[in-house]
Amino acid sequence: MTKSLYELILDNIVDGRLKDGFSLPQDENEAGMSFADGAMDGIAIYHMGRADMDAAAYKRMIRAIKASSDGNADEADALFAELGKTYRAVSIIDDLQKYILTHKKVLSAGNLYWSAIYITRNSTDKESVKFGLSMLELLIFDESDKEVVRRLGLSDEFALFAVWNMVKWDNGNADVFELAQKVSGWGRIHAVERLEPATPEISEWLLLNGIDNTVMAAYSALTVWNSAGVGERLKGQLTETEFHGISAIIRALLDEGPVAGISEVEDREEHLLDYLALAERFELDVDDCRTLLALGGWAAQEDVELPAVAAGCADLLSAEEYRDMIDEIMSEADGDGEDD
Repeated sequence: MTKSLYELILDNIVDGRLKDGFSLPQDENEAGMSFADGAMDGIAIYHMGRADMDAAAYKRMIRAIKASSDGNADEADALFAELGKTYRAVSIIDDLQKYILTHKKVLSAGNLYWSAIYITRNSTDKESVKFGLSMLELLIFDESDKEVVRRLGLSDEFALFAVWNMVKWDNGNADVFELAQKVSGWGRIHAVERLEPATPEISEWLLLNGIDNTVMAAYSALTVWNSAGVGERLKGQLTETEFHGISAIIRALLDEGPVAGISEVEDREEHLLDYLALAERFELDVDDCRTLLALGGWAAQEDVELPAVAAGCADLLSAEEYRDMIDEIMSEADGDGEDD
């Protein structure tokens, strides 16, 4: 008998997180494609708009919801799986939830809840599990069932949907924080995006770890800059570790390939000059030098024109003590160019 996705996840949890290298099996509609868990949903959220369902798919969605409301969970699972072959749950979740909310008087909340839990625990289809999680988001949870969501969230494929549930729980921010520390790919990006810096511990973790993911630091850089209060921190006393963390955040902000970054930072010149003033007080490492090189080049661009920032970077990098590091960085850049 084929194990459900939930069972596969349970089998691969070690010390509260998934084993390194674990990934969910491919669905039939993913044959021939190689995406990391959560990648297709991440791409859809950051780079594509929502989908407009055709009439046939909308009717199938309604049938799946009604089957859930009638307590026919296996039928609902099959219908959601079929729907997911043409429309990913993340792209039509608003339609699903809107239909449930506008028809709540004729739908059985109890059966919807039971069916959603059944699907999340027993389905072998990724999109069906996500539809189940999307229904749960609208319903009042039994405390014992929250553990199902927490465990599913350990997979980058389901982390976003788990977080959407968690933020609606009492003290759910603590669950989001715990999950953010246990995932490393798209799941961390989504958790960081919705994590409130409600405690000094969370704020410090965001500063030092918030952009660390296996996808691309740039996706979380602007969120972390704002959530960790980097601008305000630059006017206070920083540890060397915190300074290095801010250097990494600034470097990620400068990479605006996937999402907006440094261009969206308010009062950016003031904050960057504060950063450069602090850089004079710390011993820079090679990654700090990478940040200064990137920052200086960006600040000198015609469409940016922050001459004081560019000059400050140049002054810092002109120090003899950093020459070997700069040579190392330049050698790496030359090597990358030769590979192209």
